[in-house]
Amino acid sequence: MERRLGSVSTSYINGNLIWHDDHAGVHRYAADEEPVDANAIRPCPKCGKKPLDTGEDACLGHLPGVAAACCGHGGEGYVWFKNGVTIRFRGCEVDV
Repeated sequence: MERRLGSVSTSYINGNLIWHDDHAGVHRYAADEEPVDANAIRPCPKCGKKPLDTGEDACLGHLPGVAAACCGHGGEGYVWFKNGVTIRFRGCEVDV
């Protein structure tokens, strides 16, 4: 889920808060300002897991009928179904 805070657009990638640096034209990790490298996605800061080789969330694995999903370790999770329906949630606790 992307949000705009003031003039900064933020989102999460694998549980890590990122923001878009309009000046440089790149996304950056909020924790250390380093650019996001799509070929070197960081592990989730809560569970330490990286996405599966298929790109799927390591905590959720493969979900039939789902186009994309995030467990919400970054604070906001979602399940985007192939039929276009999206369910968003916050504050869910997941046993890892």
